[in-house]
Amino acid sequence: MPVQDTVEAELPDWSRELGLQVNQYNTLAAQLQSNVARVHDGDDSGLVLNPILRLCNHSCAPNAQLAWTAAPSAECPCGVGQFRLLALQDIGADEEIRYTYIGTPGIDAPLSADRRRALLQRRWGFWCGCSMCASE
Repeated sequence: MPVQDTVEAELPDWSRELGLQVNQYNTLAAQLQSNVARVHDGDDSGLVLNPILRLCNHSCAPNAQLAWTAAPSAECPCGVGQFRLLALQDIGADEEIRYTYIGTPGIDAPLSADRRRALLQRRWGFWCGCSMCASE
């Protein structure tokens, strides 16, 4: 499970109002962290909870990305649109779908392999051994 290191003084007001202890808050935050994607669009940002993302493993060299697609109501119950996982290249039937947990390559500022690995270790509790990190 991802590592969360929130301390008592950093607990948000809503968690205090609900009576959550630090360890309970950290567990909840870790579970959400593992199953959401952060999205940014100019000044707007938010979190996307997409059931398919939880099935994807991380890679700093992804072959798929999360993208907003407008959709008619027949495809999307809200009639506005939805986030979908889109292939960035052809993905073979036996190939793993790789999604980056830490930003969009070519859009977000690039981080060194050491910084990516430190971020992944702190937030998700693993050391990245993807092809991109291995080659740097």
